[in-house]
Amino acid sequence: LTLAEAWPETLPFGELLAAAGKLAGQTPDPEAVAGILLSTLGAGLTEFHPRLPRVVSKPSRFPAASALVRRQAARGARLTTGLHTMVAAEGEIERRLIGLLDGTRDLSALAKELAPILNQPEDVAAGQIEQNLAKLAKMGLLEA
Repeated sequence: LTLAEAWPETLPFGELLAAAGKLAGQTPDPEAVAGILLSTLGAGLTEFHPRLPRVVSKPSRFPAASALVRRQAARGARLTTGLHTMVAAEGEIERRLIGLLDGTRDLSALAKELAPILNQPEDVAAGQIEQNLAKLAKMGLLEA
């Protein structure tokens, strides 16, 4: 449950243990948790990383996508996530949004730039952009 809620972010083992203990209401056995993780790894349900990927599960105040993702969005619909998987951008508007995600614009600035393209007032555009940012984060396209 903890890993699913954190997705696409990853958790260090110590944080996972603490969260599991909080959910269970008792201190978990580290060896038992490690055994469960090894089983889920073998089943292809989890991945181990030597260092934490920079992906985030929620957009920050100044959302950012990697330079690679922004470049890929400018060239086509196939994008490489921070977890090294491929996803497709859903259209020109989403690709333009991704192109603006260099970490220098907040929601208001993004809405100002995209409202004319969306043919919407800025407040309506901001709501749509906010939804898209949440989706992009869950896809593993936004980074810290």
